[in-house]
Amino acid sequence: MPKLLKRLYTSFSFLFLECSLSYDRTIQAFTKIAQDVGPDSLPHHYAILACPSDAAKKAKLEQRLADAHISAIWFPEGEYEHIDQMLELLLA
Repeated sequence: MPKLLKRLYTSFSFLFLECSLSYDRTIQAFTKIAQDVGPDSLPHHYAILACPSDAAKKAKLEQRLADAHISAIWFPEGEYEHIDQMLELLLA
């Protein structure tokens, strides 16, 4: 699985939709890939996430995402209709 993830992660842009992106094996693999190949060799990856109300929690999540070369697209916590609106804009 790690080889497949590496091939996909270095070849295509990912869009994570309201995933927890907790510090699990998958995010650890993405972080290792980003470190190994360097950010200039990766496509841009994005995550649409509810913005944590706790600033420390948000900062920790932002750092975890940055380490894995993922940019967060925040929406207000609990306002999930924003996901549909964002996806509609992408498809327009």
